[in-house]
Amino acid sequence: MKKILFCIGLAAICIASCRKDTKVDLVQPIVTRVEVGDSSATTIELTAGSSFQLTVEASDNESLNEVLVEIHAAEDAHEHQGNGHAGGEFHLNSGEWQNQQTLQANNASATLSTQISVPGTIAGQWHLVVTAKDDVGNTSLEYTLLLNVTNDELPLIEGVTTPLADATGTVSMQAGSSLLLAGTVSDADGLAGVQTYLLTYSGLSGDTTVIPMSENPTLLTFPEMSFDNAQVGEYRLVIEAFDTQGNRRWWDNRVVVSE
Repeated sequence: MKKILFCIGLAAICIASCRKDTKVDLVQPIVTRVEVGDSSATTIELTAGSSFQLTVEASDNESLNEVLVEIHAAEDAHEHQGNGHAGGEFHLNSGEWQNQQTLQANNASATLSTQISVPGTIAGQWHLVVTAKDDVGNTSLEYTLLLNVTNDELPLIEGVTTPLADATGTVSMQAGSSLLLAGTVSDADGLAGVQTYLLTYSGLSGDTTVIPMSENPTLLTFPEMSFDNAQVGEYRLVIEAFDTQGNRRWWDNRVVVSE
């Protein structure tokens, strides 16, 4: 009997010693550094038609697999969780810019670089978002930058409202009152068209007013116009201009109408 118990115990020891340790990796990788050129700021000023080097540093407790880079428009007031810039911008962009890249990594830490080109026909604000993934699929917190793109080739628009907009570009008014808009539009190539309209955030537009002009002026000043009887809600007041070369810019204010 003792011999049988001894054999059973020995077999149990052998099984335990042969069994592999099983570990579940639940640790998120970390994006530790994001730089545009030599700048580690979270708000970056760029010029349309230029390019920049993006450098990303990330780490993981085991092994990284890839680093994802995405650029998307920041015009709908959405926000980002994680590190860097929080978001919340709402002004309309001029033109479109979307960029997605996957940078491969296979060590516990990596410093990766890529060159990114800025389209020559855009202006406005975009988010650059970086995330890292490890070998088992754990994903890091986002690291977000705000990219401000300027473009001197697009028409220049200056709008003034009554009531005046605040520093964020928001006009506050009461239902039933009138919103007045005047403005100046200029372009060295000559203007081909200017129009204004009130737009709801669901994408529905009210009447569009086309501003009359002489043939392709380089400067247009339009007199005060009125948008009457706005109902309670949030709107965009938009000036849209395009020149003889097809370059187009949007200017907008947020309009908040309360009871």
